[in-house]
Amino acid sequence: MLQNLFLAHSGNDLAFVQTYIKNFNLFWKHREQILSDPRLYYTRIPFKIQGTLQQTLGTIAEAWSEHAVLFMYPCIGCKGNAPIFGFAKKSPQSIYECIVEAYCPKCRAAMSSFSDNLWPDRTNALLPIYLERIAHNPEAETEITPFTLAEAVDYLKKLEQK
Repeated sequence: MLQNLFLAHSGNDLAFVQTYIKNFNLFWKHREQILSDPRLYYTRIPFKIQGTLQQTLGTIAEAWSEHAVLFMYPCIGCKGNAPIFGFAKKSPQSIYECIVEAYCPKCRAAMSSFSDNLWPDRTNALLPIYLERIAHNPEAETEITPFTLAEAVDYLKKLEQK
């Protein structure tokens, strides 16, 4: 189901989506590195808000730290915190209800397709991050060369080997 959510709502190819899903734990573990390294920060992920606003590893990492109440979910396995990696409106007719995907880095439980009524709150939390860092700062992406998602994964895995 997790894969289907990202494919349906992102317009991205299967390999891109699978790379993102398979490496949630890696991104969570290195969230501080993602926030501090522009090559990682601007790495695009298969997640958009409002249908067109492409998110990056950095925007989701900022959401985890700045809006933890909205971007963490109680783990169904260990009762710890599971970061939310994606969400989408449950249906085009739904104003508030959304489908949420989360993954617990502690026990590795995947929570997919649970729904809540926080779609507008999460979107409103991500929108200013997106506008400040991406939309109103387009030269940032041209001044540096962001990693592709696969390159970001390789880079973070090499950091773990040191």
